[in-house]
Amino acid sequence: MTALCGAILAALTGCGTTDAATPDQAAPAGAAITVTDGNGKSVTIDGPAERVVTLEWGATENVLHLGVEPVGIADIDGFSKWDTVVKVSGDPVDVGLRTEPNIEAIAQANPDLILGDVGSIPEDAIEQVEQIAPVVLLKDNDPNAPLDMMRNNFTTVANLLGKSDVAEAKLTEMDAALADARDQIAKIENKKYVFAYFNVTGNNVDIRMHSDRAQAAALAQELGLENAWDGPDEGDWGTGSLDLEGFSNLPDDITILSWTSGGEGSAQSTLKDNPLWSQHPAVAAGRVHDVANGVWIYGGPASMAQWANELAAVMTSA
Repeated sequence: MTALCGAILAALTGCGTTDAATPDQAAPAGAAITVTDGNGKSVTIDGPAERVVTLEWGATENVLHLGVEPVGIADIDGFSKWDTVVKVSGDPVDVGLRTEPNIEAIAQANPDLILGDVGSIPEDAIEQVEQIAPVVLLKDNDPNAPLDMMRNNFTTVANLLGKSDVAEAKLTEMDAALADARDQIAKIENKKYVFAYFNVTGNNVDIRMHSDRAQAAALAQELGLENAWDGPDEGDWGTGSLDLEGFSNLPDDITILSWTSGGEGSAQSTLKDNPLWSQHPAVAAGRVHDVANGVWIYGGPASMAQWANELAAVMTSA
């Protein structure tokens, strides 16, 4: 990896799933709630959590989307930049960086639930954090079923918060947004695209490609788009790398979607003077779009509806 780790990969800890109760199995107020976390560990809380610390952006988004304000959030500034579909209000404690939580700050927030992803807490600190409040860590990602994992994570969090009825309504809203985007995309002739993050350091160009095993591309496939890059991807994220020479071999008729947040990673600005880039027919034809600025493509139903809306808008205008 190159400096991409400082931008995208430093931002990745992803989504996950647990063997949680479904929305219609929500526990009544005051009743104990038990879930199996991403490590296969059974975790029980005394009743719906009210004071939640979130150690990962996906968890933070889901808790906010369900109408609960976390009392502590990891990397509040980063979350507010990369995930704009929900807003942080109140005065949550900043509990440190994701994967590097500040244990004293977590304790200061006085939570009754600590929620994150597998890997959010260093192994040597888990026992110490568990002394503060019950800890539920969801799996990072499932490249074989990323959208199922996204849904299951959301219903798990809702179950822990006693918000399963809210989750059902929110999932219905997301499904409606996806159906509308699918209808719009069905009308276009050329559905070929690639979704990539362009990391440029000096003369080195590392292009992080997303296969259909990545959550963002899995959603695009669900909407009827055709991914022109089929790997090989690496690890659990459904992503892999290309250099500019490899990228130049992609089909001429693609639409290039460049993931940028706050101007970071924009292919149009960073590669505009590169002849190998500018000679690609899709670039020459102007089929390059900066997308997902403030859309957390590893988020929950709120982000996925936001991403679907943007995909439909961009692809129907391409």
